[in-house]
Amino acid sequence: MAMFTSAVPSWTTAATAEGAIFTANNHHSLRTAAATNAAKVNEVFVTGEATSSTVVTAGVRRMTTNAATPTNRVPAPMNPYSVLSVFQGYITATTQPTGAALTTIQHILQLGLNAFGGVVRWVAIPGGEWWLITATANNSEAGLVALAGVAALSTHYVVEEI
Repeated sequence: MAMFTSAVPSWTTAATAEGAIFTANNHHSLRTAAATNAAKVNEVFVTGEATSSTVVTAGVRRMTTNAATPTNRVPAPMNPYSVLSVFQGYITATTQPTGAALTTIQHILQLGLNAFGGVVRWVAIPGGEWWLITATANNSEAGLVALAGVAALSTHYVVEEI
């Protein structure tokens, strides 16, 4: 299967309330854009770049409304023979997505780190990957956003297209 990475260096978190619209440039999100697309996320890697000790609690959330016209950060193929990716990574869009409220849809992941040089690496066990499918809200988009704390982070996802 085709493997890609979606990376965003040095973006700044902003705590985003449950069920709220994400703020431009304060999240790292992924989406599949067509009804026939499917991708699974095998790894999430987060590094802190704060200048002092700052705790950030971040969560990967599904969306209740999809982003409109996201600014695509073209995923990089991990294998040079991979064809073009069928998903997009983005940090901003003409209309930002709305993250699902915890009472509606549980967070996919919740990660905490000291953003003063801290590192979090989540790798799925076989069969434990989280999926993006179709182009329908709740299924096709998910993003890493701060639940609490403000700091600079760099992030990447390793994504396998199905």
